[in-house]
Amino acid sequence: LADALRSRGYTVFIGEAALNAGDQWAVEIQNAVKECQIFVVLCSTTYGDTKWTFREIQLADNNNKPIIALWHSGTFPPPRVEIFLGDQQRVPRGNNPVTHSSVRFDDAIEELVQAIRRKNVLPETASGGGSGGGSEAMSMFQRWDTNGDGVLDADEVLIGCLDMGMEPDDVSALFARLDVDGDGSISFEEWRVGYSAFRVIGTVADDLCVFLKQNKLEKFEAAMREDLGAATVEDLYEVEESDWAAELGMKMLEVKRLMK
Repeated sequence: LADALRSRGYTVFIGEAALNAGDQWAVEIQNAVKECQIFVVLCSTTYGDTKWTFREIQLADNNNKPIIALWHSGTFPPPRVEIFLGDQQRVPRGNNPVTHSSVRFDDAIEELVQAIRRKNVLPETASGGGSGGGSEAMSMFQRWDTNGDGVLDADEVLIGCLDMGMEPDDVSALFARLDVDGDGSISFEEWRVGYSAFRVIGTVADDLCVFLKQNKLEKFEAAMREDLGAATVEDLYEVEESDWAAELGMKMLEVKRLMK
């Protein structure tokens, strides 16, 4: 599982298995959970029976980490941690765990990756982490998050942008652009995707942004820019229709309508 995720560009930490001999593993696991972008629970027959697995998921829940349950074996949800997983997304869908003979491992991994992406967590290769953009985005996010709650609200973004010389109307448009899930706040995952896509906060809306807004496709902006490599509408016209459909989950008729 870890190798499959790493091959797709994700950084994976596996509890004590990821630690070197002699490390203070309890502290290291605590830090890893608090700093992670998403917490994937490998739900086995005995998950939650040990105090450490219970403490890990409890810590992730207390820190409002997105949680995805990967059903490995046994009943779901595991009885000891049902309180944490009762309303959480489960992979794979259906009635059988990933270890069942009817479930293809590769299909389950793709389903997991898609679930992770829906939480606005992209691989390092797509988030700008390798070019320094990730650290710049984190630094600005931390400066603007003045109340330290781990998200940026409208007032925090307004103050930060006004300090940069932006106009209030432009700030409102920028906030709506970055608040992908529309919950009224910007998570770091949303911020990181937006920062990577536009590079400079306050960039004037380009023709691709306008095109997406006109066609009510704003939610696909990160995928178009990062996965399809499109920076302009002209770039989109050079992308194969089948790639559009595959990356965005759109029907070919919808693609043909948009590409006229």
